[in-house]
Amino acid sequence: MRRSTLLVPFLLLAACADTHDAVIQPSLAPCTGVASQLCMLVSENGGAPSLFYDSIEGFSFRWGTEATVRYSIEEIDNPPADGSSLRYRLEQTVNVELDDPGTTYELTFRAAPVDDDWFGPDTAGPGTVDMVGTRVACDQAICDQLLAGSSSTTRVTFELTSTPLTPLRAVAVVR
Repeated sequence: MRRSTLLVPFLLLAACADTHDAVIQPSLAPCTGVASQLCMLVSENGGAPSLFYDSIEGFSFRWGTEATVRYSIEEIDNPPADGSSLRYRLEQTVNVELDDPGTTYELTFRAAPVDDDWFGPDTAGPGTVDMVGTRVACDQAICDQLLAGSSSTTRVTFELTSTPLTPLRAVAVVR
């Protein structure tokens, strides 16, 4: 896999107790919080990536883009009952690396809770499905497999496309 690197100039900031540096991986991972969702994979201090269930204000995840970011954390007064008590805010993007179209990602989906499927019909019609908010292209047979759901673990291989509105193409499904 070849990556293109874009260096983003930045000012060196004094370290603050509430500021963190992290690497956001170029793919999301299935996770379940209040509902089935796709979580960012974030690593800090050179550690292994872990699921990040929240969002970072000012940062927009893009499939195929690994980003090194600096973000701050603030406590939220009176957070909603099902929400986070912390607010994450982007301070700066330090570095960006882009995966080439054709790069593959393998995601493992566990059986979703009742009435909470990972895949649903997409408004673009045949040849696409919605994967928890991400439009995915697929051959009709693969789309049908994804829409059928599963009560067991399903491994799906996706290929990065060069189309921003449909960033992924499902190329294989294994149950």
